[in-house]
Amino acid sequence: MIAWQLAADLTALGQYVCGPFTTLEAASAFDGPLDGAIVDIGIGSERSFAFASRLLEQGVAVVFYSGSAGEPLAGGLERVPRCAKPAPTSQLLETLRRQQAGRRQRRMRVLQRLPAWRHMARDICGDYKLADHILELAMERAIRHYETSPPEAGEDPDQWLRQEVSALFGDWRRQRMV
Repeated sequence: MIAWQLAADLTALGQYVCGPFTTLEAASAFDGPLDGAIVDIGIGSERSFAFASRLLEQGVAVVFYSGSAGEPLAGGLERVPRCAKPAPTSQLLETLRRQQAGRRQRRMRVLQRLPAWRHMARDICGDYKLADHILELAMERAIRHYETSPPEAGEDPDQWLRQEVSALFGDWRRQRMV
């Protein structure tokens, strides 16, 4: 009942709503574009954690909306904001918009840092083509690393990437010497 009212309220606020879905199977079957999702922790008798994780992997902003607001979250979901039922629709929409804005800002910060990372890799490697290749490998490792373990407070991604580039370049040099 709350989901249907929320959908009506969001629609009245000018949002395009593709739900609510009453099962995880139905929600997972939706293949249209999504900017954001308001997800209940419990959908029927199922938990929505794996579903929410897939949405996050696809770059969709997620907000948990649940009567189980105190339930502990794991697997990278600790940072997903939660709103306890019943929360005003405006609060849910604002929370979702903050998530979307945060994702856009993080993407922009990465794009703005690419030239500096490329310069750093070229300083370490000396050879431009090799540096670009090693930087690409280091960034793939960074993506896998941060997907499985979110950055800790105070962790410097630039320093982490520099260490990866240096390690990969060292591996490359050792392989050439053998």
